[in-house]
Amino acid sequence: MKYYEFETTEYPISYYLAKEEYLLTKKEESFFIWNNLPGIVIGKNQILKDEVNVKNAMEDGVPIYRRKSGGGAVYADEGCFMFTFISKYDRVDKVYDRCLNKIATALINFGAKVKKGGRNDLLIGDAKVSGNAIYIKGNYAIMHGSILYDADLEKMDRYLTPSASKKKSKGVSSVASRVTNLKKYVRYDKLRLMNELQRRIGTIRGNLFASEQKVIEKLASIYEEKDYLEGSSIPYTLKLTKRFDIGEVTFMAKVNKQVIEEVKITGDFFETYDISVLENSFIGERINRLDDALDKIKIDKFIYGLTNDEFKTLFIKEKKESVKEEKKKDMEVKKTCLYDNHVNHGGKIVEFGGFLMPLEYKDITSEHLAVRNDAGLFDCSHMGEILVEGADTLDYLNYMFTSNIKDAPINKMTYGLLLYENGCVVDDTMIYKVDEEKCMIVVNASNIQKDYDYLVANKGKFNVNLSNLSDECGQLALQGPKAINYLQELTKYDLNNLKLFEFSYFKIDNHFYNVSRSGYTGSDGFEIYGKCADIVSLYEKLLSMGVTPCGLGCRDTLRFEAAMPLYGHEISDKVTPLEAGLNYAIDFNKEDFIGKKALLKQKDDGLTKKLVGLELKDRGIARGDYKLFKGKNEVGYITTGYMIPNSTKVYALGYVDTPYDKNGTELEVQIRNRMARIDVRNKKFMPKEYVR
Repeated sequence: MKYYEFETTEYPISYYLAKEEYLLTKKEESFFIWNNLPGIVIGKNQILKDEVNVKNAMEDGVPIYRRKSGGGAVYADEGCFMFTFISKYDRVDKVYDRCLNKIATALINFGAKVKKGGRNDLLIGDAKVSGNAIYIKGNYAIMHGSILYDADLEKMDRYLTPSASKKKSKGVSSVASRVTNLKKYVRYDKLRLMNELQRRIGTIRGNLFASEQKVIEKLASIYEEKDYLEGSSIPYTLKLTKRFDIGEVTFMAKVNKQVIEEVKITGDFFETYDISVLENSFIGERINRLDDALDKIKIDKFIYGLTNDEFKTLFIKEKKESVKEEKKKDMEVKKTCLYDNHVNHGGKIVEFGGFLMPLEYKDITSEHLAVRNDAGLFDCSHMGEILVEGADTLDYLNYMFTSNIKDAPINKMTYGLLLYENGCVVDDTMIYKVDEEKCMIVVNASNIQKDYDYLVANKGKFNVNLSNLSDECGQLALQGPKAINYLQELTKYDLNNLKLFEFSYFKIDNHFYNVSRSGYTGSDGFEIYGKCADIVSLYEKLLSMGVTPCGLGCRDTLRFEAAMPLYGHEISDKVTPLEAGLNYAIDFNKEDFIGKKALLKQKDDGLTKKLVGLELKDRGIARGDYKLFKGKNEVGYITTGYMIPNSTKVYALGYVDTPYDKNGTELEVQIRNRMARIDVRNKKFMPKEYVR
């Protein structure tokens, strides 16, 4: 790769921003290191005051510059150095992988245990030593970043002011708590390290003529203009902000009589195409009909990693009650391959997780009891399936999930939690270990795209390929003590050989399926994966044999009775698996996994809340989100509550502050406008009926 030697004489950051822009026009892959004067750089689409404490910077005489790439903001002083790659553009994640792997490999050789973290960072442990950004123009891209060698982290905190939502998403209280300096991990001083990096990455030396230097200096003056730094703005009447996995997005619009006249989109996302084109596409549209406008464009063409459905959630609060039904009709909702079968069998259809699914057929109680006493059949085709293949499959999954996939037997399922770095839950999943280089991850319906994007974003240097197979296969869950009797009639495979959480591939009723002995009801049963047409055929066959069709209603009462957690209720991005009592799904003996550091700290500090079982002693039902009290103090909330079918017992699951989480503790729950007694108890509402 062509390299341009760094100057020991330090220039303003504006010079280097101009230099990388100029090198981009040469359309050849190249690399150079910066050794710059102190300064602050913010991303192209950021709002200045949301990322930088301008007052403090001005008081200290620290200049601020706006780069042309996206991302957040960075402070660089004499203890830092920066680098730039000019790279052929393929995809954003591939550019990052290609360039950051070169930096990471070199730093590892110098003694630092560096790894790629998230979409664009280099980490030591869970702390950032390098943050990076990208700018795409045509077939080439600028990828530049900083190396915190011996930076003044107190000044960094003084000058950078990310939003509260951004800090919350990272699980940190300040900028400095998220970063670390490289100096203590490598055996070189800063100048030697820069030389070694340049030598390792560069192969052919590039030169710039005096005339080219003048062009760069002229470009640099643009980066120093006040108007460019402050960015453009509009006199908006509507401002909507939301933080997504890809970064924060703010939509500002000037609206006149429900018609959009001007638009400005800002945030710390990565722009993959001129954002002004996206902004202009909304002009003239009615604010309450933005779904129609979004159907004409692809958001991820402009904002890396953001889907149209995610972008639509920006406007949910803006919808008025009068247009909610119209919005619901217009919104595209998916159907599983069994949708027509549900309608034909009298299923009551509702929207769940973005899919039209049966809530019940006859009634929830009879379907619940059918599973407990005989067998029931569920359509689980709305669940997502993600295939991971490659030489590093097990190492990658061990890093991504809390459980130990590497030590699990072949043809065995493992329950695993996908976590954010702050220890909170992205999703809970089942991982099917097909062989040493292939696994299938089953994820919750509402999280399919989020999980897939998160897995891809953290792929880093692992040699794996990920495929989202969710639209290609269907899934049935045959549950109940007599499930084995029904299924055995349709196959020559001896189902007694299939033990709990084992799976195998065999023929049922003349079609091949992947079958596991598992389920989400606490009863014995099987989960069956196959081609959509084959799933439809098997569904009808089992119903014709007398199996009861079951809907989402009893699926929830069954999993609740068995005290099994549900994403969005007992687990979410607001709680950790330790708080949810899922310690059995965490292997702390593994070298590392995302969120491990945060969980270890939580263990050391002690939990402030726990998921507990509860039993209502007064009349009523303690439903989700009802508040729990000890005296006048609010001490928790309900996640799920039901009267168990065919009984008079009213149980609930909920989070309770310590020390009120002990069995036998008397609390009260607010049911509408009255208080009712509710006692803490164990979560064993029923003995599970698994066949092991």
